[in-house]
Amino acid sequence: MQSAISAIPTPEAQTLAMAVLFFLGGMAVPTKYGIERVEGFGRWVAVKFPYQSPPGQDEQQAMKRAVYGRGAVVEDGADQQADADAAPVESEAGGETAQS
Repeated sequence: MQSAISAIPTPEAQTLAMAVLFFLGGMAVPTKYGIERVEGFGRWVAVKFPYQSPPGQDEQQAMKRAVYGRGAVVEDGADQQADADAAPVESEAGGETAQS
C-alpha cells in the first residue's frame, strides 16, 4: 500500500504556486470583465473550426441561417424559408400555406 501511494506523481512547488497565483488573479477580476474575456476566447477558438456549407447552398447564406435559425429572414428576404416542422396555417383565401 505504501508503494502505491508513493507512486502518485505530485506537482512541483513552482507549478503549484503558479496555479494558486493564477487562481487568485482570476478571482480578483470583476465578473463582467472576466466573462467578456472568456467569451472572446471562445469566439477566437470557434473561428478556428472549419465550416462547410450544405450542398447546394452558398457559404454566406448557410452561415447566416446557422446563426439566425431556420426560417429567419436574412437581408433581402429572398432567403426566407418555412420551418419543416411548422404546422400549416389556413390563409384567408382558404388554401393551406406553411407557417413562417
